[in-house]
Amino acid sequence: MAEQAIGVVIERLILFLAEEAVSIYELRDQVESMQEKLGRIRCFLKDADGRSARNESIKNWVNEIRQVAYDIEDVVDNFLVEVESYYNRKDWKGKAKKYANKPRELVERLKISSQIEKINKKIEGITQSRKGLGIRGSDEGGDPRRESLLEMRRRDACEDREHDVVGLEEKINELVKQLVEGEGRRRVISVVGQAGLGKTVLARKVYNRAKSSFMSAAWIHVSNNKTKEVLRELCKAVLLLPGDRDKIEPQNEGEMRESIEKKLKEEKYLVVLDDVWTPEAWDGIRGAFPDGNKGSRVLITTRDGRVAERSDQNTPPYRPPLLNEEDSHKLFFRHAFPRSPYSCPRELESSAKKIVQRCGRLPLALVTLAGILSGKEQTIQAWEDFIAGHNWDLTQGNHEISGVLALSFDDLPYSLKPCLLYCCAFPRDSAIRVKRLLRLWIAEGFVQRQGSRRPEAVAGDYLAELVDRSLVQPCKRNCFGQIKSCRVHDVLGQTLLATAEEQNFFKIYSADSKCDLLKCRRLAIHCCLEQRSPPLHLARAFISFTESESPNRHDIILQNFKMLKVLDLEGVRSVKELPSEIGDLVLLRYLGLRHTSTATLPRSVKRLYNLQTLDLRTSAGVRLSQTKVSLKLKAKHVAKMTNLRHLYFGSRSRGELFNAMEVPEDFGVRRSLKELQILSYVKAGGWVKKGLCTMTNLRKLGMQVPKGYGSGSAFGAIAELSHLHSLYLQGELQDLPTDALKNLTKLTLDSSCLGDGPFSGLQKLESLKSLRLINNAYQGKRLCCLGGGFPCLEVLNLENLEHLEDMVVESRAFGKLKYMRIASCGHLDMIPQGLENVKSLQELKLIDMAARLVERVQPNTGKDWPKIMHIESIIFTT
Repeated sequence: MAEQAIGVVIERLILFLAEEAVSIYELRDQVESMQEKLGRIRCFLKDADGRSARNESIKNWVNEIRQVAYDIEDVVDNFLVEVESYYNRKDWKGKAKKYANKPRELVERLKISSQIEKINKKIEGITQSRKGLGIRGSDEGGDPRRESLLEMRRRDACEDREHDVVGLEEKINELVKQLVEGEGRRRVISVVGQAGLGKTVLARKVYNRAKSSFMSAAWIHVSNNKTKEVLRELCKAVLLLPGDRDKIEPQNEGEMRESIEKKLKEEKYLVVLDDVWTPEAWDGIRGAFPDGNKGSRVLITTRDGRVAERSDQNTPPYRPPLLNEEDSHKLFFRHAFPRSPYSCPRELESSAKKIVQRCGRLPLALVTLAGILSGKEQTIQAWEDFIAGHNWDLTQGNHEISGVLALSFDDLPYSLKPCLLYCCAFPRDSAIRVKRLLRLWIAEGFVQRQGSRRPEAVAGDYLAELVDRSLVQPCKRNCFGQIKSCRVHDVLGQTLLATAEEQNFFKIYSADSKCDLLKCRRLAIHCCLEQRSPPLHLARAFISFTESESPNRHDIILQNFKMLKVLDLEGVRSVKELPSEIGDLVLLRYLGLRHTSTATLPRSVKRLYNLQTLDLRTSAGVRLSQTKVSLKLKAKHVAKMTNLRHLYFGSRSRGELFNAMEVPEDFGVRRSLKELQILSYVKAGGWVKKGLCTMTNLRKLGMQVPKGYGSGSAFGAIAELSHLHSLYLQGELQDLPTDALKNLTKLTLDSSCLGDGPFSGLQKLESLKSLRLINNAYQGKRLCCLGGGFPCLEVLNLENLEHLEDMVVESRAFGKLKYMRIASCGHLDMIPQGLENVKSLQELKLIDMAARLVERVQPNTGKDWPKIMHIESIIFTT
């Protein structure tokens, strides 16, 4: 971890030299000297980090290095805070203030020069002390095998991880049979076992095979979440369509149980409750699962056998055994040698056998260590060095695999360590939205551009590698198999949390925490702030996870944080406004206000020149203030944030126009937003012709087209955005020029009122992989998909098309379609004609459809069943 701290500091010094220190040569020489010394020390840190757990002297040496790295970061950031508030102003007032503050700037440069000189002397002392500790250097060159694996992970990022289950195929079939056949009463089937045994992976495989046999199916992660939170997730999964799942009306526990019970009473349902900790957790939600004698099932995974006893005394639980020797080797080889046929080279068989034996036949331990070794050279020397170089004292009981997990963290490349630790700032065992996580990594500086590859792409690689090493678990994937949310295994999370707090990487503020926050560098809030926080002048990140609407103390936080790079208040409803001091956070890169009650922003936000992400999705309604800038008008100030990459406005709900942001006509002009990659949701206007075409890095755009607005200029600007791959358009469109859409891979049309002509043009788009037509985007009664049309489309979503009565799929249409969803199309009476010819289709969802259509798709008896019987997964509801 000290290696990571040094790496981040070196990157910061390079930027500092380029942007700040160039004007004073003496300071430049000092910084370059420090950079060189840190680079030399970094060569020895890999060896030192690996031995620090067994040698107190080396541990102290590593801690000294980490503290030096923190000191350097503090010196540089403090300098930037002092001078950047006037250094970057672009108007005449800023220039005047800049010259007026020249003496102050000179004082700050002299101060930093003195501080750097002291740090350089400290580094020299640390370098000398290394020689007496016998710490060896390491090659800093890139690992060709790791680079090769990264390439493979990019190609196979969507691959399912169910192959982690070995030796249990017979039992899986038996569990599937218990779910889909047997008694009509509601049964609860429990999978019970210790941490790391693979209960969740097993349950996921069973669930995926069985869910198509049920009218409703849901996967809920329980963990230590409160009953109300679990019921809220059940409401989202059972009561609402996907587009509405961000909006849950406030209800008490009893009301939510009653709503779920009423919905499920007449259905055959399957619900998986993953990781139920206590019998009391089951007691709090059991009332939501009615017994309608329709063959409904609940599948539970738990470490506590009492949960199984209380949930269903008539159904014995399944207790997965530890793997036998053969299956242990098979699982280990699959992850250590991730290319088919997953075979171990003969010269490594002896080393592999030692490692498998020390893992105690526990799947999580086997997968974790195999993930480490998959990135190492396949030589006897490399594997034996690994075996000899680590502490293998694996204790029993609740911490039976903590030693293995510690090894997996120690062996990570330095660039991945802070990314993994950052996951532990989120509430224990919670699902983490991937887009949010990756942008936080980038804002913190953990991810840098690599050649021509954007930081977002590099961050995606980092996540893929953490998943491949089984250190991060995917929770939810989209239709393309890309990870939408993830989590860290509970046992690993406990190990990493201790590491993060020991190294002062971050602190958790919770109801029972008693940690010292004075020197805290990152703070995660897991409960309401009931008292004034101490001055946290060193903090770089403040992330709050409290969703209570009761009064909180976020109003005074910003007075104590001067070097913040991340301020994330997502979901904190008690945040109604931000103080004007927000403008003093000149280093801020991430401002997250999604799902807050924020209606206005201080005008000082225009000083946030370094901001990369501004997320105001689904914030409160607009109101005006003389000292604040309303959310409707704030785009004038956003235009001055020239480093913005991700900009989220507005909100939307099913069947309604989304609350798009009105932006001024000079929005984006003079290439002020040339770094912007995501922009949604905004209203089209005069700015489109002048400003949109200058956003040359835009990848994703969500735009509302007001009634009467000529869409021609919009499509003309869109045609110039060569990197744009995802487009959401809401509003009536007079035409749909496909030339402007030829590079799109994802297109959503909402309330577009299209006829047959524009739809025919869409079918010719050769790059399009996902198409959504929602809220009368198509107004015709008959939708005809021509032969050879949509050649690369993989996902088709038709929702709330009120006029649609019939759909025809001609031969050779949808050659690659995998997923089709039709929802709330009440006049559609039958399955699309010709759908039986789409052999690539893997999943069909018919949601909130007419009863007469659902009757036609009943297995074996429905008139349309022959059209769809080849599809692996079919889910339908009325």
